[in-house]
Amino acid sequence: MTTTGGRGDVDFDAPVFEHADGDDIVVIPDALHARPRGRMRAFVVAVIVAMLAAAAITIALVSRHDTGATKLRSVSSRVHSPKITTLPSRHSRVPTTIPTKPRSAAPPARVAPTVPTTAAVAVAPPPVTPTAPPPTTPPEYPASVLTWQATPAAITIKAGSHTTFTVTVNNPTEGTVTLGLPLSCPPALQTEHGAPIGGAVCPQMAQVMSPHQMLTQQYTIYATDTGDASGNPLAPGRYIARVENLYSVRVTITAR
Repeated sequence: MTTTGGRGDVDFDAPVFEHADGDDIVVIPDALHARPRGRMRAFVVAVIVAMLAAAAITIALVSRHDTGATKLRSVSSRVHSPKITTLPSRHSRVPTTIPTKPRSAAPPARVAPTVPTTAAVAVAPPPVTPTAPPPTTPPEYPASVLTWQATPAAITIKAGSHTTFTVTVNNPTEGTVTLGLPLSCPPALQTEHGAPIGGAVCPQMAQVMSPHQMLTQQYTIYATDTGDASGNPLAPGRYIARVENLYSVRVTITAR
């Protein structure tokens, strides 16, 4: 607050300074920092002394280590003396041997185990075909064992004409029977006690009948002197027709 009046302005907010005893003492600010600076200098000196002491200890240890290594080298040089090798002269040939390298045996090849990829399949044995016994040759029998039958059993025919009849032959045995002529050859007409009539010719070949075989053959006979339709009529009488010279059929020729 400022009040105006009288001799001058009065500022009530301004600080009031009172003069007391001892106001003549002058305080120097630098005197407050004198003691800390002395402590700082003492600390710096102590650090320098410690560093010097540490350096002296380190130098002593290093010098001691170098002395021990020198002694060790001198002892080893006394024990192991170097070998002096003399080199051969240029004129002398020294055989040089080249060391051979030992042969290294190749490691055995590993055989990888085979793993079956598919399951085992049972294979059926092949079918056994029965072997037939070797064929045996059947026994052979004579023609006399054959049985004969004629239809009709007796023939009656007019002179100069012709007729037919049938003959059946059977082989009753377990063997074979051989016919001298084929059964297809026509029978020869002849008198009861005379020679064959006519001149029929048959192929000269044998016919074999198998066991239990039956054959049937039909024939035509002519009552002529040639045995065919071109001949003259035969005289009436009794005749026979011979089949294979084994079987005979009675034939009666009558007049016209």
